[in-house]
Amino acid sequence: MRTVTPAFRSPRAARLLPVVASVALAFAPSDALATTYPVSNTAEFIAAINSANFLCPSDPAPLIQATGPFTISTASGMPSFGLPTLYCPATIDGGGAVNAASTNGFDTQVTLNGAGTFASCGLTYDDFTYGGRLTVQGMKVENFTYGSLTAGICGAMELHQNLLINNSVGALANRGTSTIGDSAYGGNVIIGNDYGVWVNAAATIDNNKIGTPDGSTASGNGYGVYASFSSGTTVSNNLISGNSTAGVYFDNDYGGTVSGNYIGTTADGDGQIANGTGVYFNFGGNASLDDNIISGNTGAGVVFNSSTSNTLDSNTIGIGFSLSSLPNNRGVEAFCSGYIDLFSNTISANSGDGVFFDSTEASFFNSNTITANGGDGVRFTSGSCFQYGSFNQMFDNDLSSNGKNGVLMTGLSANNSIQYGRITANGVKNISINGGTAPLPNDAGDGDGGPNHQQNYPVLTAVVQDGSSNSTTVTFDLDSSPTSQFIVQFYANPALGTPGGDQFLGSAFVYGGTTGNTFTYFGGLVDNISGTATLQFCCGPGETSEFSPMKAALTAPSVRIGPTSKDFGFVTVDGSSAPTTFTLLSIGDQPYVISDIQSGSACYPQLTNPLAAVSSSFCIGGAFTCSTTCAIDSEYAKNQSCSMTVRFTPTFLGTQSDTICIFDNTSASPHSINLSGTATPPPPLVMQPTAFDFGDVPVGTSSETMRFKVTNQTAYGSMPVTVTTSGGEFDIVADGCSPAILARTDCDIDVAFAPSASGGQLGALVVTGSTPPPSLDVSVGFLSAAPEVRAELQGVGVSGGQLILPNSIDMGGAQVGGTAITYPVELRNTGNGTLTLSTISASSPFTLTHNCPATLAPEQACLVTLSFTATSLGEVHGTLTIVSSAEGGSREIPVTARGQTVATPLLRVVPVSLGFGSRVIGSQSTTQQVTITNIGGATATLDLSMATIDFLISGSSCGGTLLPQASCSANVSFRPLGFGTRPGFFLVTGNAANSPQSVSINGTGCRPFTAGGSRFSSASSCEP
Repeated sequence: MRTVTPAFRSPRAARLLPVVASVALAFAPSDALATTYPVSNTAEFIAAINSANFLCPSDPAPLIQATGPFTISTASGMPSFGLPTLYCPATIDGGGAVNAASTNGFDTQVTLNGAGTFASCGLTYDDFTYGGRLTVQGMKVENFTYGSLTAGICGAMELHQNLLINNSVGALANRGTSTIGDSAYGGNVIIGNDYGVWVNAAATIDNNKIGTPDGSTASGNGYGVYASFSSGTTVSNNLISGNSTAGVYFDNDYGGTVSGNYIGTTADGDGQIANGTGVYFNFGGNASLDDNIISGNTGAGVVFNSSTSNTLDSNTIGIGFSLSSLPNNRGVEAFCSGYIDLFSNTISANSGDGVFFDSTEASFFNSNTITANGGDGVRFTSGSCFQYGSFNQMFDNDLSSNGKNGVLMTGLSANNSIQYGRITANGVKNISINGGTAPLPNDAGDGDGGPNHQQNYPVLTAVVQDGSSNSTTVTFDLDSSPTSQFIVQFYANPALGTPGGDQFLGSAFVYGGTTGNTFTYFGGLVDNISGTATLQFCCGPGETSEFSPMKAALTAPSVRIGPTSKDFGFVTVDGSSAPTTFTLLSIGDQPYVISDIQSGSACYPQLTNPLAAVSSSFCIGGAFTCSTTCAIDSEYAKNQSCSMTVRFTPTFLGTQSDTICIFDNTSASPHSINLSGTATPPPPLVMQPTAFDFGDVPVGTSSETMRFKVTNQTAYGSMPVTVTTSGGEFDIVADGCSPAILARTDCDIDVAFAPSASGGQLGALVVTGSTPPPSLDVSVGFLSAAPEVRAELQGVGVSGGQLILPNSIDMGGAQVGGTAITYPVELRNTGNGTLTLSTISASSPFTLTHNCPATLAPEQACLVTLSFTATSLGEVHGTLTIVSSAEGGSREIPVTARGQTVATPLLRVVPVSLGFGSRVIGSQSTTQQVTITNIGGATATLDLSMATIDFLISGSSCGGTLLPQASCSANVSFRPLGFGTRPGFFLVTGNAANSPQSVSINGTGCRPFTAGGSRFSSASSCEP
């Protein structure tokens, strides 16, 4: 038996539920009813039929109301030739009702039994004279089997709540227009017949159980519904299961509709009561199948044989209502057919192929889910008849996880196209046009034949991801007919593997015989790309190739900059904001290279800039000072980064902005970082720092002092001040500010923490000034109230032993095969109680020795000496573990060392560039720090100098030498002695292998403020 498999959609129909017997009593009588014939035996039943016929001209809608139980049969007086034919459109009510809990799913009152008769029909209605139709409800009609088409009920009919059982034909709708069941008055139970319902007129069959009495067991008909040469049969919302040949069979029938049925399942849609075939179309066509569950059948779910112009829409074929597997043999089969359209079906979990089309042409698949079938998802072949199985088109389907191929073409099938959608993870090939298991190789010129003429696939030569534009570009060649146009479609996949398409990306239109074609996907960075080529025909869907081998993506030079803007908010004139760091991260597979960094309102390449390609030239002028670790013309590999640190340091009032422009080798170059801030008048008094934590201090002792600098920023003379502390045990050790601070001068206050008890304490250092004398003209922005500044203080008084441990240890470099290097770590009890040491250990490759006792008295110290012997090149990591009884005195301390070939000094200087913005000529800026680290394995000699007189080394912690892994720093400031841009270099020379090192420095000298202005206005010029 031939079968076929469609896709999954939840059917429209509600689940079929049993109808209790009481529903039978609720039938609404027609307004046309006139005479009621009560009957309780066979003779009265026959008499009522005859009377109804005789009186029909004046009483066209009689009701024959039977009161049971009784049986109409030959034994009770029914003639052997059967009951009289009804000519009047009467209603017969047998008093029974469908009930799934009863025998055969029916509560029986009146039975019409045709055993032993020669009747061709149990109840016959002839509509020739009076038209209309016979209504039968609540009857059990059985055993009318005299001929192959002997039926329980014949003619034009309306049937509700009947049991039609063990007849040759349960109901034969062969005249007029019939309704067999509906949702308003209930359906029928139709079981055990050769044909449950036979239609060759017009009929609607709705809400019945056909082949099962109760929705859980089979009592099948040979055919559930059989329509032949009918006038558009509608089969809707039925449970059609357990029928041995087919659930629904259309023979030479046109215009049929099958909608909302459960075919092959239990009433809940999740169990199996198999039909032979679910739905079979033999010749004919123009049928519509929609919103059905067709699953669990022993043959195919749907079969088309020599049928045309049919539509399957939103059916579920092969799985149940709850999406569990309920396979047919195949999902959908078609032989020698055409113009079959499949829309939005789910055809899954069938034992064989999802869709099998043999010599079937001009069909259209759109938005179907054809997955997890045991055979091929879709198979096109030829051989059943003269047709080749061509001109089929597949568009935006999900063809995945089938046991064999996603799509297979064999025989003479050609001009079949597959576009868009998802075709992946199938067992053999995702698209196969040669029937083999190995990928089909391209042939030169693409002149071969076979299914789809074995169209060549595109050859992908490169896939490049561009993070800057969030795009992926595919470069490809296509060796095929140079006079023909092709649509090449591209797909991304989660991993390299069998050529396929997990995510559709888009299409390119090219001619054959072309190379170096490109396609760019702007929806993100995708990988593992595969493609197909479809030859475009003038009069057909085209011929699609197999998938090309996947091509892994490389990423173009690309950078991720974060953040890309910063508003520094309000900062006082001559003050400084907190620093903001901007990170440039290389995210491409190819090296990232910065060609220049500039500042300005617009980003334009300055090809004639003498500093370009040597050093960055940003923050030369303006209100922002900058430093950077980013080197010009250096390569940054993937995941390497550099950074820029920016502060807002305004010298006059108002909102100010600048832009950092970064020129590089990415497609999105140049990039910009937008800076802004607003300068406000300085406060009369300023204190630095504004907060300090004295940390843990043993009870009964005093901490080291902390010095706070207070600045009087007014210009009207000395300011009397009062210096106090509030809260906590914080002592003023030295006060250089009282009783007054001169204008524009600094003074110092030293504070110590001396706890007398354990626990944390909070306090503040407060300096309060006086209001300015009324006779003075105070500068704009100063308040008339007494100014006050404060520094927040905190500390913790601790009792017992205390141990201060380093956060990390870098032992430096050791020569491979040379002597070990050592690193001392002092453990000193800084508390006021005894400290217990329970663990001192180091992890491999580090070793240690120590002279530490089990306990340390207050101020007692011991020495731990770490050792490292280099056996190979490169950096190594380990830990030093200290466990003690001190609060916070237990830690795993990271330890780093490195193996080197030769112990030589090697310097690292950061940042590589500084920008000081704009300064008035002769004024000195705040400092920026340069850090020098000896990352080599031998002592380095140092000599620090400036290459220009506009920049000063304001202070340095560096001496003449620098030990391995040691660092020192120098503070650099800007004091312009001329107008305009003032470039310079900070130089570090010595015996290091990479000496000399330099830091580029830039700033702009500005004219002094005009006579009418002040430093709190913008009346100055930075132009020479």
